[in-house]
Amino acid sequence: MTRLTWAGLLLLSFLWGAAYLVIALALQGFPPAFVVLGRVFLAALVLFPVAIRRNVLAPLKEHPWWVLVTVLVQSTVPLLSLTF
Repeated sequence: MTRLTWAGLLLLSFLWGAAYLVIALALQGFPPAFVVLGRVFLAALVLFPVAIRRNVLAPLKEHPWWVLVTVLVQSTVPLLSLTF
């Protein structure tokens, strides 16, 4: 692996671990459901413009319920289970 690859891996590790530190700090002042919904909302704020720009939302309009189920199963429920 190159130095750039190692640097990227270290940065990714730091960011991944920092998320759990932020969750632990946020849980000291907010209820778990609020922390999870806030995290999902922030992710949506970042990813939604990217999805619009890449034009990947059009096929999802045909299946809004599956989008909701996917968000709940793959994001909201696991994050809630981590906070309790």
